[in-house]
Amino acid sequence: MMRMGQALLLTSWLAVTLVHAAEPPQPDPLAAEVETLVLQLSADEAATRDAAGETLLKLAGNLPAQCDRILALLPQPTPAMPPDFRTRLSKLRIAIDKQIAESAMRPSQLELDIDNVPLAEVFAKIEQLTGNKLIDYRQQFGQESKPITPTLNTTGTFWEVTDRLLDLTSLDIYPFANEPGLAIINREANAITRLKRACYAGPFRIEPLEVIASRRLREQQGDSLKMELDIAWEPRLAPIAISQPLAEVVATSETGARLSALQPEQDVDLEVQPGSRSVQVTLPLLLPTRQTTEIASLKGKLHVLAPGRQVELEFAKLDDVKEPITEQRGGVSVTLEKVFKNNAVWELHMRLKLDNAKDALASHRGWVFENRSYLVGADGKPIDHAGFETLMQTQNEVGLAYFFELPESGVKGLKWRYHTPASILEFPVEYELQGIKLP
Repeated sequence: MMRMGQALLLTSWLAVTLVHAAEPPQPDPLAAEVETLVLQLSADEAATRDAAGETLLKLAGNLPAQCDRILALLPQPTPAMPPDFRTRLSKLRIAIDKQIAESAMRPSQLELDIDNVPLAEVFAKIEQLTGNKLIDYRQQFGQESKPITPTLNTTGTFWEVTDRLLDLTSLDIYPFANEPGLAIINREANAITRLKRACYAGPFRIEPLEVIASRRLREQQGDSLKMELDIAWEPRLAPIAISQPLAEVVATSETGARLSALQPEQDVDLEVQPGSRSVQVTLPLLLPTRQTTEIASLKGKLHVLAPGRQVELEFAKLDDVKEPITEQRGGVSVTLEKVFKNNAVWELHMRLKLDNAKDALASHRGWVFENRSYLVGADGKPIDHAGFETLMQTQNEVGLAYFFELPESGVKGLKWRYHTPASILEFPVEYELQGIKLP
């Protein structure tokens, strides 16, 4: 139970913090409601505390903009707070971060009503409605890029509508372009329509590419049927890793017979390269009898490791860092350990720690190296680092040294800004492919 003195101190502290954090030009009803609910998080009665937390979570909802609004109004946990209150506040912020991430894993919905509209305008409309960028890549690919003005009225998920559009215009996706979006090129003459080639699962599009039957002639075991799948995602997403446990793959023939996985105890783990828009996976099944002509149903469950919302952390007074400084956002903590000059360059040492890391740092830490890290002065212009190296790594923590080339004034008057996901979460994605013909 909190003492009266502690409660009064907390009330005063929260009132001052929330006023300075929000600073609305006009009275803000939402800010006032959040302030009241935050105070109730420290109530003596458990029911009051629980109800306040649930109400704040409902206020955040599932839309990223509203979640960000609530997070901006919530105070940051600090050591000055009572421990129980600080813990409840931290858990609430993590729960809101998770809601943001979960909303990102829902498929984008798209209504497209166009009549003889230039392709560039159609792509711009899709990006405006979904955040997914499409790039006319025909010229870069050396293809004829004659004007296309499609007419289409359709509603569905991003992948459904995009596949209909590409089928209508005889276009396809080039998966290897180093561009922040989907590169669109002319379709091969013998390609079948995209709508018939894949299934849709959340923001993912899963397409069978090839089936290979393999028979070992010198051994009695090991005959296999290898199913190669292409797993693509909406370009607004940036998954870190994808895993397919073979125990969660269920395949049946046209007669209903089960086609077992070759090694069901294994997981097929896929590392996602930064900037990529798809990965390919091979599922090994036991070779069925010659009477089997197709896989009537292939069900699976992907486990997707994906980042939550992006946050920006700022550290000032870099010329006066006497001890480590830690900032926390959601489930991630960033510590600025030290800044010093080493011969011709300045070194900035930092650590990033995840509360619920899973395999995000142990096996799949490439995303950390993609986090933006730069210095900024009074003019607001970023000073990018000249390189970095890994200093340490554990199951849930990684340490890096960033190198900066600076003038004689060094870091005086500069700030360090660091962009990172506020959390890394795992999501299941269930899919089913049907009618896959066998060789």
